Amino acid sequence: MQPSTRRPSDSIWLVLLVFISARLMMLMIWPAENLSLYGDYNYYFRLAALSKTGSLPFIHYWSEHAPLFPFVNLLVYRLSGDVFKNYVLLLSTALLAFEAGSLYLLYRLAADIYAKDRALQICWIYSALYVPVFIWLGAFEAITAFFMLAALWA
Repeated sequence: MQPSTRRPSDSIWLVLLVFISARLMMLMIWPAENLSLYGDYNYYFRLAALSKTGSLPFIHYWSEHAPLFPFVNLLVYRLSGDVFKNYVLLLSTALLAFEAGSLYLLYRLAADIYAKDRALQICWIYSALYVPVFIWLGAFEAITAFFMLAALWA
């Protein structure tokens, strides 16, 4: 009897599990003030706080991005209860969903161009890089990257 050499059909789920769990551990271990030290989360928090005065951020304001983030920002702000630590954790978690989606789309694009093994290598390398972590904790570019990759894949 030969040992089974069967591999799971799509190992991308393991990559996504490691990717998401590593980032969730960062959120649990580091203080919110340190996570957002070099990013724009403080600015987004203060911008969303304008909604208490009746102003809605980015309404009648030109931006090169789709208007999804201002509404996500307001929703996260309201769920955070005007507490910056809660805001950072909730916004990071919301953006992590887009980051995970981008990783999956990167896999799908690479699998269409190369073989699945090469696509997995690309995803492992992407998940090990520090730059995506910095971008995830610095700005809302995860939303833009997700939709650009989705458009490319479509």
